[in-house]
Amino acid sequence: MKLFSYILFIPLYLGMLLFAQIANAQSHHFKASKHYTERMKIFTNEGRIAADKVIMFGDSHMEFGGNWNRFFNTNHLIVNRGIIGDDAIGMYHRLPEIIAAQPRAVFFDCGTNDLSHGLAIDKVYNNIVRILNELHSACPATQIFVHSLLPLCPEKGVWRYMKGKGDMIIALNKRLKEYCEASKFIYINIYDDLLGKDKKTMKPSYCRDGLHLTEEGYKVWAAKIKPYIES
Repeated sequence: MKLFSYILFIPLYLGMLLFAQIANAQSHHFKASKHYTERMKIFTNEGRIAADKVIMFGDSHMEFGGNWNRFFNTNHLIVNRGIIGDDAIGMYHRLPEIIAAQPRAVFFDCGTNDLSHGLAIDKVYNNIVRILNELHSACPATQIFVHSLLPLCPEKGVWRYMKGKGDMIIALNKRLKEYCEASKFIYINIYDDLLGKDKKTMKPSYCRDGLHLTEEGYKVWAAKIKPYIES
């Protein structure tokens, strides 16, 4: 009888173990990196963001943009709130600073790091939507611009955790575009603007390491959003 019970228990145990592994792969808990913490200290020391500002809110693509004002006739209008390695969970924790500012506009960029963490498209999408919904609810007068994820450029380098995820980027961009259309947010499709001749990967001159932009790439991005920044 005991042997029979053990035989029945084994597949049940294996099923529970598999479920736990899947659940763990789909969950992602926030843990601030050293760089995240350092950037947050810098933001705190800078003080509250004025309400007339435009905030570049996102991950490394935003942070590496540096002083975005150099691309526009805006002087000190634009505030960079990008953090290398940040994802939807980390950005959700940063919402209080953005909401407190009640800024003129927010240019939002998120999703690449979430995909690199192994999260499914649905999970990444839902986490992003949660941020945008809360931001809009708390800042109804703020214009929200949602950027597409950028294409990859294998010719310039392959990031281990983004390898083979080009189709996931396209699928997530499609979901974000549809969400923006339904929510009356402005979707900024910079994905297509950065594509090379093959129309599948980023133009090599726009990319420095397979993922991040060169100055030339940032100029393409800036040209795309210039009408919204300077209007």
